[in-house]
Amino acid sequence: MGMLAEIHAIAKDLLQKPIASEQFQAIVLVLIDTTGCLVKWSQLIEQCHQQLDAKSREDVRYAMLCFYYAIHDFERGSRFTATAPVNCDDYRFSLEMLVALGRKDEAAQLFGRCHCEDDYGETVPCEIVDRIFGNE
Repeated sequence: MGMLAEIHAIAKDLLQKPIASEQFQAIVLVLIDTTGCLVKWSQLIEQCHQQLDAKSREDVRYAMLCFYYAIHDFERGSRFTATAPVNCDDYRFSLEMLVALGRKDEAAQLFGRCHCEDDYGETVPCEIVDRIFGNE
């Protein structure tokens, strides 16, 4: 068994048990980085997420946003959009999901109350801003 297959087997095993929010988040983020077909993990990830307590579900919101963004399931992912982003990806993914779903008013509100700058001094890409404000 290759290293990736072993990682995926361990992830599958762990997701089938009650786990801590930190473990859940780490597993989801590793799967996003290492798996070509994330959609096949959806049911297992969703089931494990539902088994977390309310505080833990809150703690893993960003991981779930990233997961749904990665599989382009913006409808399901919209439950995890940020009101107070934890980082630039959180901000950008939330804005992109809201805009893609036609929820431009919510996107504009998020845009208006948050500021995020990446390592290069860039904020939200211009194409997202254009979609929010209808400049496309």
